[in-house]
Amino acid sequence: MLSSDTDYSSWKTSWQKREDDMIGFDKYFEALKEKLIGGSERREVIHIEGECGIGKTTLAKKVYNDVEIRRHFEVCIWLHMPLNDESDDVIHAQIRENLLAFGLEIEEETSTRSIERCISNCLQDKRYIVMLDDLSHFENWACVYSILPDEFNGSRVVVVARPGTHVPRKAYSETLSLGYLSKDDSKSLFCQRAFSSFDWPVEYADISSEDIHDMTRGHPLTILLLSGFLNPQLPPSMWREILTWSLKFGRDVDRDRILSLSFDNLPNNVKPCFLYFAGFPMGTVFSTDKLVRLWDAEGFIELGNEEKFVEEIGKGILEELILRRLVHPVRKDRRGHIKEVVLHDLVYDFVQSEARNNNFLKIRTDTSYYPAMCRRLFLQNCIYKDLIFLRKMRSLSFYFEEPFWRKEFSNLSFLRSARFLRVLDMQGLSVKRIPEEIGNMILLRYLGVGSRELTELPSSIKNLINLQTLDIAFTSVTNLASGFWNIPTLKHVFGSLLVVPPRVGCLVNLLTLRNINCSNWNPVSYNVLHNMSHLKSLELRGLLRYDPNALLSSLGKLNFLEHLILAGKDLPLRLFAISTISRLETLELHGTLDSNLGVDTIPNMCSNLPLLNTVRLFSSNATQTLVDALALLPNLFILEMNKAYNGQELAFCAKGFYRLKELELLEMDELRTCRIDASCMPQLEKLTMLRCSNVRMPPYGLSNLKKLKEVTICYPAPACS
Repeated sequence: MLSSDTDYSSWKTSWQKREDDMIGFDKYFEALKEKLIGGSERREVIHIEGECGIGKTTLAKKVYNDVEIRRHFEVCIWLHMPLNDESDDVIHAQIRENLLAFGLEIEEETSTRSIERCISNCLQDKRYIVMLDDLSHFENWACVYSILPDEFNGSRVVVVARPGTHVPRKAYSETLSLGYLSKDDSKSLFCQRAFSSFDWPVEYADISSEDIHDMTRGHPLTILLLSGFLNPQLPPSMWREILTWSLKFGRDVDRDRILSLSFDNLPNNVKPCFLYFAGFPMGTVFSTDKLVRLWDAEGFIELGNEEKFVEEIGKGILEELILRRLVHPVRKDRRGHIKEVVLHDLVYDFVQSEARNNNFLKIRTDTSYYPAMCRRLFLQNCIYKDLIFLRKMRSLSFYFEEPFWRKEFSNLSFLRSARFLRVLDMQGLSVKRIPEEIGNMILLRYLGVGSRELTELPSSIKNLINLQTLDIAFTSVTNLASGFWNIPTLKHVFGSLLVVPPRVGCLVNLLTLRNINCSNWNPVSYNVLHNMSHLKSLELRGLLRYDPNALLSSLGKLNFLEHLILAGKDLPLRLFAISTISRLETLELHGTLDSNLGVDTIPNMCSNLPLLNTVRLFSSNATQTLVDALALLPNLFILEMNKAYNGQELAFCAKGFYRLKELELLEMDELRTCRIDASCMPQLEKLTMLRCSNVRMPPYGLSNLKKLKEVTICYPAPACS
């Protein structure tokens, strides 16, 4: 039994490594690959069908990311289909983003017909694969299918539709039906997820694998949920007790009962965090950072005796939910940190039911009636003409999707009586003015507004003495009342070229300061950073006429800094020599660089920045000397250079970039040749080279990259019109 913390940690690590493994899907995997690579030269449409939770999307993603598939098709497009049937703009935006990754640019067009024509022209003469995931409306299918050309070159379309979605059978060339897992595969999947092994440990030998199969009927999602509940933290005796109790209900224990068992077994501080997912629309992809900020504002995260940041505790709660298979990770960074998560539809239905039964929150998707009493109200794609604030309400959130996005909502008079509100999140509303009375909401901890029409916040915002997060990144607000910068509880401020006054209070709790306009700062202005000594994420823009010594001195005081973005002119490369920012993980530099790298800087980069894993350079004038210096960084995983090199030859020298996984070279107009020496970048998996107009050949030494999985090179890149 895995009883110690060390054993449990080891089990979690092993599980995370095996999370993408597929068991029992080999025959489907090979069958789908054969349909995609073989078969007719005509464009064919393959439909993956099966009940909810059977593994349709999992299979599609596995095949989509397969190396052989990526090499066979010139253009690969993954579309997550919207839940409503009037979403042409959303679909077109996704296609545009996918095409850009393959060096295919679409000119800006105003009309839908022009955009469709441009997309179709982009795909002419290209062998493409388009994956449509989560299709729920035939209108969305028609929107995509009508713009895909059939060039008789083996192009393919794969459709993963929600159960019950009506698409005429004649629309599909072939259908691949997924079924339940066999007893052996059910056992293997369960043991792998529960024990990171394909068989039962000795302590659990008397527990029948047939019981597991009979309880789950071989349904993959049900097996995962059961394995998440029956984890190695539970002793064998408790396993037997739970299984015996469950089997009393019959051989077929439905998913809701397993979900109920898992939910009931959650620690008390985790339950409200899980129920909070119910307030968002189905299929929402959640930013883990924003989730933790909302949980914190709601008061769900409790600080124990351990000296930990709230963010660390929040990420621990999220990890608990992921280990229980209640939440699914969809994106990780190169260090393995989970950045985005989603709920499976079946789990979403369950959590909505639990939230409703526990009166945890109310959700309104229409205005047919107003909830009589609730503490948390989520309005999805609907708005009340006259919103009446309820005295006991603690949280109010708006979430709008296309085509409901930007509904105008000018009547915010309800805020005058919203004295006890803790969270106010208005995303997708066209808000032009916030009333002065918002200053009376002294318990408010989270304020988020996403409206470009909003140009100012009232001066009373300085009275929000408990505010933790201000998110006005998608507004036109550039100035705040000076008193705002004296709020001691501030943790996260997201602006849009926001101006910080020359004097601020003691902001020792501030962790995030994003998109700050420094164009009018003088050497003394940088001292404001001295009062933000615990900053982890900082973004400064407008560094045009500044004192580099003042900037570097202030950055040197930020010992906890992990993410840094600087935008301006003649950015100081001497920041690589600052030994006090040794926790830095990501660095983005937008603008020209000073030429003074310094002879002493290069050998010190390894020791000064041991954790730096991502470097992005934009519109810079990087030299070969800087590239050679970056090659020495011990943990650099991602290097992106966009208009960032001013030489004709770029060399990646031997034994450099030892851990680099991704390399992107974009819009290098002067570049003519690129060379990758032997023993350089031995771990590289993805190489992208786009819009380098004078490059006519792939990089020399490309064959030396033994672990390379994905290569995208366009020379020169075409423009679609």
